[in-house]
Amino acid sequence: EIHDRDGGAIEFADGTRQTSSAQQIPQRLIDNGADHRLSIDDMGKHIFVTDSNTRIAVPYHYDIPLPIGYTVVVINGSGNTISIDADGGGIDIIVPGVDIAQYWDLASPGMATLIKVTESNWYMTGNVTVTGP
Repeated sequence: EIHDRDGGAIEFADGTRQTSSAQQIPQRLIDNGADHRLSIDDMGKHIFVTDSNTRIAVPYHYDIPLPIGYTVVVINGSGNTISIDADGGGIDIIVPGVDIAQYWDLASPGMATLIKVTESNWYMTGNVTVTGP
């Protein structure tokens, strides 16, 4: 038996809960062309970028200890590519089937999903191309 408890999660008979994918994902608008370093406030949101001078920086764990499982979606609506980069050494951004690197470009229009899987490894999917090691 399944019960919808709060409109965004379901609870199974054994007490486990699962978040439904059919829910609103809050937006954080980045329209000023400044670099944006991911923070705890971005977790679970979609970042909508409208200025191509914006760079999305993935922080080093020891600077900003974002939790394992931290997930964010980046949407590029700027009309040009934007960068998604490791902000400091020791971070690998892995695009399965493509490459392991620290510097990526996200096409426009484009979308990428990032998830932190270890202190130094992030996985990303989307229409991205590698630009550096």
